[in-house]
Amino acid sequence: MPNPKITADAKPYYKAALKANNTFAALWLDAGLAGYLLNPNASDYAVERQLAQHGLSLPAAEAPQKLLPLVRECLGLSALSPLLERELEANGQQKLLREVEQPLCEVLASMELTGFRVDREGLREFGIYLDGLTIQLEQEIYQLAGGKFNINSPKQLGDVLFGKLELPAKKKTKSGYSTNAEVLEELIPYHPIISKILEYRKYKKLSSTYVEGLKDTIGPDSRIRSVFRQTDTRTGRISSAEPNMQNIPIRTEPGSRMRDFFEAEEGNLLVDADYSQIELRVLAALANDSAMIEAFREGVDIHTRTAAQVFDLPEAFVTPQMRSRAKAVNFGIVYGIGAFSLSRDIGVSMQEADTYIKNYKKTYSGIAAYLERAIEDAKEKGYAEKDPTADVEGHDACRKVCILASLAFGKHVYPNQVETEGITNITLEDVSYIENAGGVIKLLGQIKYINDNEIAAFVSPAVVYNGSQLASVKDVFNAILVRGDAVGDVCFYGPGAGKLPTASAVVADIIDCAKHSERKKIFGWGAGAEDYVVDYKERIEMPFYVRAKATPAEINAKFSDVKFLSRKGQPSDEVAFITDIMTENKLNKKLDGINVINTIKVTNY
Repeated sequence: MPNPKITADAKPYYKAALKANNTFAALWLDAGLAGYLLNPNASDYAVERQLAQHGLSLPAAEAPQKLLPLVRECLGLSALSPLLERELEANGQQKLLREVEQPLCEVLASMELTGFRVDREGLREFGIYLDGLTIQLEQEIYQLAGGKFNINSPKQLGDVLFGKLELPAKKKTKSGYSTNAEVLEELIPYHPIISKILEYRKYKKLSSTYVEGLKDTIGPDSRIRSVFRQTDTRTGRISSAEPNMQNIPIRTEPGSRMRDFFEAEEGNLLVDADYSQIELRVLAALANDSAMIEAFREGVDIHTRTAAQVFDLPEAFVTPQMRSRAKAVNFGIVYGIGAFSLSRDIGVSMQEADTYIKNYKKTYSGIAAYLERAIEDAKEKGYAEKDPTADVEGHDACRKVCILASLAFGKHVYPNQVETEGITNITLEDVSYIENAGGVIKLLGQIKYINDNEIAAFVSPAVVYNGSQLASVKDVFNAILVRGDAVGDVCFYGPGAGKLPTASAVVADIIDCAKHSERKKIFGWGAGAEDYVVDYKERIEMPFYVRAKATPAEINAKFSDVKFLSRKGQPSDEVAFITDIMTENKLNKKLDGINVINTIKVTNY
């Protein structure tokens, strides 16, 4: 290659060459794209940052002040490029860089310069049409609400829905009732105002974000020029910004009209192309699943075929709703969806969702086996825990409770002093009851100060209502909530698993020790005592969730004040309820003679 070129980012050079009707040829290495291929999780692929990852820094240089940053970056590129070359070769990624990513960079540069021609007048008229729809919906909402209010104010909307109209509240935050789309969609059967509000929001979003947002970006030549980024996503997808041209809505009738305002040049066509169910085709090939491969070879609609097999029906009897549910299972399975998430996605009970997943795995046994092999392979290679017992049974949480209790109150706490209960007894039925009550179930370690010589400490599943800061903690994230007399509730939140968070924390501690070696840190932990951690079942009061084989009358005879819960598919002989505040020992006495299925602590955090 004559005069091979190395750049930090090739796109500006491609764009400059195209503007000058010239070519930017002989690109050998785009350091930003190379860094992305080697580590797609990084947030920045600047030369200085990549050098730092290799334990290097930008070289010193002598140059005029204006040119000094550029000179240093060039010297840095010279040092960085052989390192990237070696890593790309070791990973077998050189071909991917030079035949896919770098040529694509030139294509994206051309797309950014060309832009998209837009019907400015048509877009303006559509905005007027949407404004008319929102005004009409406003009046209908006011009529159903019995008066005017600010529909765009979550607080005022919450007051109207849950106060004035007395609809069942699902989630409550510190600032008031939640009125997000998820909450409102669950309330559709309760009042006609909900559908109107959702429709109003849809048109308002179309108008503000897409119509007005796009109008502001149209250039004098009636073109919108977006920025296309290759290194923003971990998956290799291209992202779009300023504006985002990949997020034009199409799923609703008004939204689909947005595409009408993008025009081709005279004598040209706009072509829309997409892979057909590419994820499932790849999955079928990887898993060598004969049933799915056969379906693709026959050219049938895979979602209809799946629905027929899952619901044990001829394909001709598959309804659009059945197909939609099968589609959710098809794509959800690829990403390891569970019954809880699937039930929320398609609006069925968790029992139904669980049945769909089981039937799917029976139908496509090759895929089920492949997914199991993938999990075992991940465990074998250290990507996943071989034995999750410590997490599932609460042992890891117990150890953390011991450390935190010792830090907080100055005396050693030992694991044998902390009563620990895992999550193995939690069922889908329990999750469903709690979800309908506006809460979630979390595994919590709780430490409560009683006096200088006594604390309560325990680990168990607990009901957390959606307004709590702890309710949103998911995946590998951990949270510590501290309730103090002076500060109130303070929450510390961050990743709690994985090699990078762990390594980061360890390195931070080492650096802290090295930087402050002259300081003496005295923790002052005293020796623990046998009676230091008291029996929380006798000393700590809280509400409890109870599920039992009983009648409401039997429960009311035992408890003075309970809140009964409900779920889809609830058996006639089963009750679930939240008790008043009491100790666990008192609860157990009251439940004497009742066929209890499960009990779970309820928090007030």
